[in-house]
Amino acid sequence: MTRQCGFPDLRLVGLALLSATFCRLVVAGPPASRTPPSPSAAAPSPVTSARDAELPSLKPGMWEYQRTVTTRARGAPAVAKLSKCSDPTLEMRNKLAALEKKGCRFSPTIHVGNTYQATWICSAHGGVVAMSQKLTVTSESSYEDISEARFEEQQTRTKIVATRIGECPLLPCAPKPRRRPPPLSPSPGG
Repeated sequence: MTRQCGFPDLRLVGLALLSATFCRLVVAGPPASRTPPSPSAAAPSPVTSARDAELPSLKPGMWEYQRTVTTRARGAPAVAKLSKCSDPTLEMRNKLAALEKKGCRFSPTIHVGNTYQATWICSAHGGVVAMSQKLTVTSESSYEDISEARFEEQQTRTKIVATRIGECPLLPCAPKPRRRPPPLSPSPGG
């Protein structure tokens, strides 16, 4: 179920939000108990499925994720850091598709300025998990993701600060790019 540094497998992320969120990032939103955005805010475009959700354009490469998870039961936040090669936009899209495949129902995404908000619910263990996330993009190389998951009396809040730190290194077995030899210069007198 877990990968590097104890982060949940993407296929299980919907349920994993109960204890911790994958250090990335999906489209975000406020908890259901908060006041909805004012009517003066930009009107959200309806999203009929996760595939239609508007996602930010983030640059692929080596990303560093710092995740802080707080639960009511634990009290003290748990902090973890992970660096990995990633295409955050593609991972967000894949995560949404996986949640949709599990039967999760999404509210329309709200995109105002550099902030993306969404909420969704998923059936789990005979109950309903209510999830919300708010993703704030500061650039194509940086974002903050704040999410909440509620299941019965349990509540988990996760904050992820993600920063692109460079290009992905080539794998040792990856083919090296070929360099073309310089063009031959005509020989003098020939």
